[in-house]
Amino acid sequence: MTAQVLVVDGPGRVRFVSDEPPGPLPDSGFDVRTRFSGLSAGTDLSWVKGTNPMLSSAWDAELGLFDDTRPGAGYPVRKVGYKRIATEEAWGPSELLGTYRKMAASKSIDDPGFVALWTRLGTNAQLMSRLANIGEGRIRDMDATGIEMQVLSLTSPGVQVFDAATANKIASDTNDQVAETIRKYPTRFAGLAAAAPQDPKAAAKEIERGVRKLGLKGVIINSHTRGEFLDDPKFWEIFEAAEALNVPIYLHPQAPPPSMIVLSGPASLSRVRRPLSSMFRLST
Repeated sequence: MTAQVLVVDGPGRVRFVSDEPPGPLPDSGFDVRTRFSGLSAGTDLSWVKGTNPMLSSAWDAELGLFDDTRPGAGYPVRKVGYKRIATEEAWGPSELLGTYRKMAASKSIDDPGFVALWTRLGTNAQLMSRLANIGEGRIRDMDATGIEMQVLSLTSPGVQVFDAATANKIASDTNDQVAETIRKYPTRFAGLAAAAPQDPKAAAKEIERGVRKLGLKGVIINSHTRGEFLDDPKFWEIFEAAEALNVPIYLHPQAPPPSMIVLSGPASLSRVRRPLSSMFRLST
């Protein structure tokens, strides 16, 4: 894709968009090259300053936005009068990410969405490394982009593609890992607990342990669990646990299950019988 050239004013509002260099920049304007599409004059980009990795690889030292025409220019961050908290920050231990890749490569799970996603993501070594890093490397990236704190959650689909026993073990282990990171860097990280809806009673107990013992702030559920959705009464114990603890459940999207997909060919998705997976938060 041809990079768009944006002329952005001081407050961060797009003044000009073009696929060609605009020539001399207007007063108080500067250009930012980005892979975003569909931007138009008047688009407010003030929120993106220092927060979005899709904007290029280096900073304009004076104006505080990315300028990928000067790679390696460093990462000075414009100071703001508030704390930037990134609330949806995926992570996953290397062992789990490796398991996802193997499952996708072998197609050992009947889930075309999962297979497609992790076949693609699994080839991105840099992404895999960054997902697994919840220590100094991630903090350096946060500092480089002006992020004060991240709320960490286990990357989609979490533990929801495994059998119940395996899922419970991974949920417990990863909750312990993220809690240890939070103890080490209490001003930089918070976290949501993983839980295994495959075993609602155990999931409720793990949510309670995660919040009361580990200090996690809620729970993340990745939409359906092997094609089953949380509106089934058998999952109500999960909601009851969150309500009793007064913590949120974050419903994160993932690819639709096979039961929602009708294939017209070996690799095409022709029709989805229900809306693509849930994408909203529930506050209890």
